[in-house]
Amino acid sequence: MTHKHVILKARVLECSHSAIWSSALYEWAPVDVWHRPNGQCTCTHTPIHKHTLIYNRVTNAELVIGSSCIKKFLSMPEVEEFFQCALRLSKDPSGHLASSFLAAGIGWNLLTRWEKGFLQITYPKKAAALSEKQLAIRTKLTERILGYYHATTHRRTQFTLTHA
Repeated sequence: MTHKHVILKARVLECSHSAIWSSALYEWAPVDVWHRPNGQCTCTHTPIHKHTLIYNRVTNAELVIGSSCIKKFLSMPEVEEFFQCALRLSKDPSGHLASSFLAAGIGWNLLTRWEKGFLQITYPKKAAALSEKQLAIRTKLTERILGYYHATTHRRTQFTLTHA
């Protein structure tokens, strides 16, 4: 374990109810993600560009974690999935949606009930499997979610990235 991971572990445990690392991890969930240069991870690593806000359901504590710590140390792969999907969709909004991307749109209350249902049915399908009208609707909804993500540098809206 590196020095930075020791710092992160200490800070996570300090903000957790449990004093046992393996138990404390279950208290935490990713609630927000954003991309901004020159940030700092709770482990003190700087600069970070991919930020994840994690929230402790027991203590209500919040910590900002960089992408390396999320992937390698806290093992929250849905966060990296979200970042990769947002990057891919920024280049081609008609592309395949990840479940974490759909969950973000739902969590940010950007979708009507019908739109949410539509995306839940069509998100796993490739563009070629959709009709022209379905693809146009999905692209429009994807652009709405991307627009919100890109326009807002830091949000406190809580949602769970893993449940679409």
